Amino acid sequence: MTTRIKRIGVFDSGVGGLTVLSHLSQRIPTADFIYLGDLARVPYGTRSLEVVARYTGEGLSYLLRQGVDALVIACHTASTWYHLHRNIEIAVPVFDVLQPATVEAATRFGDGRIGVIGTRATIEGGVYEKLLQQLSVTGEIVTAACPLFVPLVEEGWVSGPIVELVVARYLKDMCSRRIDALILGCTHYPLLRPVIEAYVGSDVEIIEAGPPVSARVRTWITSDSEAPPEQQAGSVRLCFTAPLGSESRETLASFGLIQNWTVETVNLSDQERKDGARG
Repeated sequence: MTTRIKRIGVFDSGVGGLTVLSHLSQRIPTADFIYLGDLARVPYGTRSLEVVARYTGEGLSYLLRQGVDALVIACHTASTWYHLHRNIEIAVPVFDVLQPATVEAATRFGDGRIGVIGTRATIEGGVYEKLLQQLSVTGEIVTAACPLFVPLVEEGWVSGPIVELVVARYLKDMCSRRIDALILGCTHYPLLRPVIEAYVGSDVEIIEAGPPVSARVRTWITSDSEAPPEQQAGSVRLCFTAPLGSESRETLASFGLIQNWTVETVNLSDQERKDGARG
């Protein structure tokens, strides 16, 4: 019996979700991936949850129209909104980036001191503290908003004196609390990981969402009776709502996050109008 290759939609506010897509494509090479990065409206972390809800809804709707079998919300700010509105009905399985990272942190450092960094919206939403407490974490949870990290990454600035100064400014107080683990609560942050690791030191365990999220999606695919464990290689299509700048492209390529994949610019508003005209 011939089975259909699974198609997975990955949504992010910009390029940060490519750090998740990289793990997904490596762990599940037989799936087709459609990535949507909302470069035209990045960053999400400085916006209200009402605006994030509208932007996220538009992005997920676009991916659903592409016929995806599952969605990965590879944006912590958008995932925060999703966790706060679990009554929303979506026709396919949805994987977010919050829970897998918190489960890993709670399992390994539940009685220690866990640091969490993220956008202002993610940190002020308090969802990480709630999830960790639900997982019976007894140690201290230390959080810090790092609003400049996303603009730096989107501009392709991931190293150098300026980046080091910004990292030190945001993490100084947290490091003085002697944290045991640090959750990178934004999928842009792994691109700053070398600078972050150099500042916090080797004694602090860095936890990012990509590996545990990809493991969950892999488990879902292999547990689906319609999908065999091995198929032909899948494809990756990268869609952005604004052109990807040359500096950002070079930075992403240096991290191996852009390979020989199709890259295109899409207009969500035009797509909505076209769909309306067809109806």
